[in-house]
Amino acid sequence: MSEPILRVERLRKVFRYSNPDPNSNTADMWFSYLLGLLGKDAGPFGAERRTVVALDGLSFEVGWGEFFGVLGPNGAGKTTLVKVLATVLRPDSGRVVINGHDTSQETARVRASISVVPAAGWLGFDSQLTAGRNLEFWGRIYGLDRKQAHERSFEALKAVGLEEWYSESPGHLSSGMRQRLAVARGLLFHAPMFILDEPTANVDPAAAYQIRDFIRNELNRGLGQTVLFTTHNMSEAEQLCDRVAIVDRGRLLARDRPSALVAALPDRVVEVRLPSRARDALREIRERGIALHVTDYFEGEDSGRLRMQLRSGVDEDSVDRALSSAGLEASSIRRVQPNLEDVFLHHTGRRLDGDA
Repeated sequence: MSEPILRVERLRKVFRYSNPDPNSNTADMWFSYLLGLLGKDAGPFGAERRTVVALDGLSFEVGWGEFFGVLGPNGAGKTTLVKVLATVLRPDSGRVVINGHDTSQETARVRASISVVPAAGWLGFDSQLTAGRNLEFWGRIYGLDRKQAHERSFEALKAVGLEEWYSESPGHLSSGMRQRLAVARGLLFHAPMFILDEPTANVDPAAAYQIRDFIRNELNRGLGQTVLFTTHNMSEAEQLCDRVAIVDRGRLLARDRPSALVAALPDRVVEVRLPSRARDALREIRERGIALHVTDYFEGEDSGRLRMQLRSGVDEDSVDRALSSAGLEASSIRRVQPNLEDVFLHHTGRRLDGDA
């Protein structure tokens, strides 16, 4: 078996910081805060010391040519992971090896092995320059000569479908086009691994589709580049990724092919449609505790549907009886195919948006 292009071993990263009291809005209060930072007794307005564990023993591997997704809600540690992989942050413990190089010891070789598109990467462009000149500037920073930078910039814009915008300012581009421009920057030099941190966040559905299509079909399948892709969009990961790692609060919860994770889910998932009193039904289901997790989709003032993972021993008939005994009637109760979000709920007990 060949050596993986990426190996993450027991990665841990902890952030320690101090907050002032939220009511510290006068000079003497801020003086108390500064005393607290120095370790002195500062009274009620001293510094509040906090510790956040962003990565907590994270381990996984990515094979050459693989499209690998790291999934989790905001705050799961995805961006911290990307910064460690990009050698922007050093881990407190653990080890990362990319293309045979240790990120803590061979920083230059690691950086030559990866192209990174950070979240909101388009913010790094100068609106006073054209799209082409922006890319040429970054190309020179990457070590290309003037001719190479010009040629690679046009090639990169063509690859993402923006060659006609070569002479336009990034400020004239839509949000989706600016994100594609950020992907183009990552194409200026040919690295074996492409790392993208939530590349479709805050773009419209049409632009998100174009970005996904390019990354999967052109970058990964066409050019054969390994892709590590972070997202909190489970359906997006289900469509794109060969394998996924589900991460929450810095810990690895599950790792496998999306279809395998879904197939292994032990919970029965059902969808209940209600023509009226949907909110009453939601409250009743939660109070009775017959479901592990309930996600609500209200379609009108009273109507809607509930998607729920049922507890062991509970079936569709049990749900129907529970609703009927409360004077509620469902228009349909049917078992549905689980998805990655159901897998996430099973492992964390939390909705993807962070709600319980």
